Amino acid sequence: MFGQRLQEDPLLWPTHFPVLENLAVHVINHQDDYMGSHPCTTLSAPLLQSFTHTGHGIEILSPESTDSTSSFKYLRSLSFSDHLCESTLSMASSITSVTLRKIRGFSYSGYGVVPCLAREVSLVLDTMGPWSSWEIKSVLEYMALPNVTSFHLGTSLPSGSGGQMAETSNMISFHEELISLFNRSSAASITDFTITDIWVKDEALLAVLSQLPSLSRLAVGDVTSHCQDEHVESTGTSNMLSCFFLRSLSCPIHVDSSSPVHVPKLIELHIAFGYTLNARRCHAFLDMIESRVYRYTENETIARLRYVRVKLMVQNMDADTLERLNRLRGEELMIDIDFVNTRKEWKS
Repeated sequence: MFGQRLQEDPLLWPTHFPVLENLAVHVINHQDDYMGSHPCTTLSAPLLQSFTHTGHGIEILSPESTDSTSSFKYLRSLSFSDHLCESTLSMASSITSVTLRKIRGFSYSGYGVVPCLAREVSLVLDTMGPWSSWEIKSVLEYMALPNVTSFHLGTSLPSGSGGQMAETSNMISFHEELISLFNRSSAASITDFTITDIWVKDEALLAVLSQLPSLSRLAVGDVTSHCQDEHVESTGTSNMLSCFFLRSLSCPIHVDSSSPVHVPKLIELHIAFGYTLNARRCHAFLDMIESRVYRYTENETIARLRYVRVKLMVQNMDADTLERLNRLRGEELMIDIDFVNTRKEWKS
């Protein structure tokens, strides 16, 4: 369903869909309209399972007689882009997966935090625009996620972006807001965390992971940029997957060590290296994997790693490293290695 300015034709917008299960609304407005007030329309769709809303000129509410969660009790997929309103977040229930994509405005009443009851939340940033740092902070600062078990953070980049990403992405500093969000949410219930294509320091990422004691699945992907022919290219100096970070994920040698164990419940690791691995980083990565396979197999407080998926640029692991990985496969560890060339392969 497409629409132009609601102010000009409010009666043309249908609001009652008694049997509808999937709905996509695309609002076409002037880009500056998100700064002003927003007209509202109610949406009655008791059987709705999937709802996609693109545009920043309208606020969609549930019928006034009921609250949003009971009005959309079958809603499993909720995706919004451009302008975000409090009523948007309140549509989600504990069975809903929410995707917030390229949020460039947020209507907020200013009264406390806005609860979102979704079990899975994905935040997709537009790092090519001028919104980078503000975009993520404006969303994280006002939300609370009492039911969340899965949280994903990444970017959406057009092919042909070249090296421009590094210039804008270096401005992103968000880990304090993310930690604050987790502190007022169900951080202990989060078992799945993904962060890809985001410029973040290794110490900041470790600080975030320290807030997630129940994490069993971790997916981390370094920053990449993409050429005209959609081949993955190096972007330079991101240190998210540094030797320090990889070693910090290792289990300590001694059971009584005072060193904290990051993500002690980790059993599944997905890791994508965005530039050529050197020997030091290879050794740090393999040492970390081995520490989570060979050590503490009888220690109930530290889980044993069961699955590792690695993505690499073309074939940039040397033969000795690949042989060492193959030996780990004999230790009840499943390992998949993907050598990628295109943006589609990298994002999959």
